[in-house]
Amino acid sequence: MSLALIFSFSSQVFATEDPSKSITTITVESGGYEFQITESVNENYQITRTYTKDPAPLSADQIDDANQSYIRTKSLLSALGISQNAIEHLDTDTLHSFANGKSISVISSYTKCDADGNIVPVSETEALQAAAEQQRMNLQNLTNDVPSIEPYELNHSSDSYMKIDLYVSYLGNARYLFAADARWLTMPKFRLTDSFGICAMGIDVTNDTRSGYWDYVEVSRNSYEGTKETRKTHTMTSSECRNAVNGNWYGSAEFFTLPGDFPSSIASSYCKDFHAHFQFYALIHDYTSGKNFTASACYVHSKIKLSPSISIGIDFNKAASVSGCIGLQFRGEKDIRGVDISNIHYVP
Repeated sequence: MSLALIFSFSSQVFATEDPSKSITTITVESGGYEFQITESVNENYQITRTYTKDPAPLSADQIDDANQSYIRTKSLLSALGISQNAIEHLDTDTLHSFANGKSISVISSYTKCDADGNIVPVSETEALQAAAEQQRMNLQNLTNDVPSIEPYELNHSSDSYMKIDLYVSYLGNARYLFAADARWLTMPKFRLTDSFGICAMGIDVTNDTRSGYWDYVEVSRNSYEGTKETRKTHTMTSSECRNAVNGNWYGSAEFFTLPGDFPSSIASSYCKDFHAHFQFYALIHDYTSGKNFTASACYVHSKIKLSPSISIGIDFNKAASVSGCIGLQFRGEKDIRGVDISNIHYVP
């Protein structure tokens, strides 16, 4: 699907928590459709895009088109910044919810963890350039056949880069769809148990709607087949997620083990583009009164081996730069990355 920015027809500064945010209304063409989207970028390079459905009734042609396919919905998600891989993994029920929702907001964040363990916001350009360079170096080492060269050795940058997308759609009748994607743009050195989840203020998670998966690309090489790439996917089971609550914050998270690399002078492989997706439906707890609330997506990366008993909780870790941080609970070294959508306005 093609994605092209057509033009910006208005720009206005609105009252928000961050006075530096300038909210611009733009028209985006994606997959042959045009969407009017509001967009803002804050000082941490976080991009927020919102689409609000026209309340006017659909024409007969539009209804027929909506019933025949979800092409328009996929095009909308692409216009809002969701990756093609993530869009193609969404099931028909989820696409139906996005197609019929009253609004959808997506916030995208790029971060790096430096050699000292500091989480630093970065621009999309910096993150993607770093990812491309590491993949180039890994592939170069993987295909190195010169006998005098040491056996294949991984090129793990001291800085690890990640992108997180959090998207929230209001479906009506106090019901929301919360979804999020986390993607390692450069794989970390430590490959142990991690978690990825979503939490929000004043919601009730509908447990049987929790779903998730994680996938990655394995690049392998041997003397018989040469170099090949294989995408591997694991669908989350009910035993691989937990709910959590802290005060008026409620949420859920999945947990998983990152895939390892296998260097060898005979047959080698490494992993790239690890991507985790998690989602659930939820109801506003006190649905009779209007309110503003915040939703957060959080990725917790462990750097120590955890016990078999996994604990998921919500805390308010200032180092995570999110309002509510849901994820693995343990004492030990870890890095936490997250993103908020604040001032979600619920009206009964």
